Amino acid sequence: MSGAAPGAQVTLAYSTTGAGPYETPYGSALLTPPITQFTRPADAEGNLSLTLLCPDQPGQHIWVQAYDQQAGVFTNGWDGVIE
Repeated sequence: MSGAAPGAQVTLAYSTTGAGPYETPYGSALLTPPITQFTRPADAEGNLSLTLLCPDQPGQHIWVQAYDQQAGVFTNGWDGVIE
């Protein structure tokens, strides 16, 4: 992700069950439970990347969204298919 507040804690989350919406204490997430989350700091330029191993499930749909804890905003949602 890019455009986070420099050094901010960013929660990256994904779901394999849908695009929500799901109400959180921070607002409406575009993910459907169960949701897997990882929190990491953005770098000094506000960038963050995370590499995960995908399950060996070709054709599985996945929905992804992040939350910038310092700015208090969600990113746009993204969806894709595991190949």
